[in-house]
Amino acid sequence: MSDKLYWISSAKPPQWHSEAYFFNVDNELVYEPFNSDFGPLNIANTHKYIRELCRLLSDERYKNVKLFHYCSTRFDKNVNACYLMGAFMVVVNKQTPEAVWEAFAPYHSQFRPFRDASYGDTCTYEC
Repeated sequence: MSDKLYWISSAKPPQWHSEAYFFNVDNELVYEPFNSDFGPLNIANTHKYIRELCRLLSDERYKNVKLFHYCSTRFDKNVNACYLMGAFMVVVNKQTPEAVWEAFAPYHSQFRPFRDASYGDTCTYEC
């Protein structure tokens, strides 16, 4: 499946291509913050994403195209999109969290750590 499924974060939306299908969940699966927190998305959103991605991968209409999960470069959108794809890779593809993190190596510098919902400028917990 490594030649079928891709993940990209870019400031510009991808251009249509006959051999690719681009999908985006930035505005569909949204984290509801309490304060300055921005994720990760809840288990219901995670489950919805994994089910939809499994459906896309098994859909005959997309059997000859590459699937691209595209997300914006906004810090909250790209880290939550990474989380979703990572959850899919762990749950469905049975990859280790370490292997998943390594797959996102080109984006590590763009990711901001999740933070708790505490008030104030400093965060007492980061994951």
